[in-house]
Amino acid sequence: MDQLIHVHFMIERSQKRRLRELSARDDLSMATFVREAIDHYLRVSAGPTARQVRHEMLDAVGSLPVAGLEPDDGGGNDQDADESLGFR
Repeated sequence: MDQLIHVHFMIERSQKRRLRELSARDDLSMATFVREAIDHYLRVSAGPTARQVRHEMLDAVGSLPVAGLEPDDGGGNDQDADESLGFR
């Protein structure tokens, strides 16, 4: 975990009451619960950057098999594969 710093912010009474209930349910301090909620937001809601998405897409290219095609056996007969993809 990174070094912790002090941050001061205001929340509504109802938010504090709900935060206290949820942190007690999960047996966490309110501070830990808030840190985990912020981590979740940064990971999920804020989402990846455009650069991260592009990198993941480029890594995925060619990694999935084409449905309906048998793996290449090295026999050199790709005509059936081409026809199944609509190529003639």
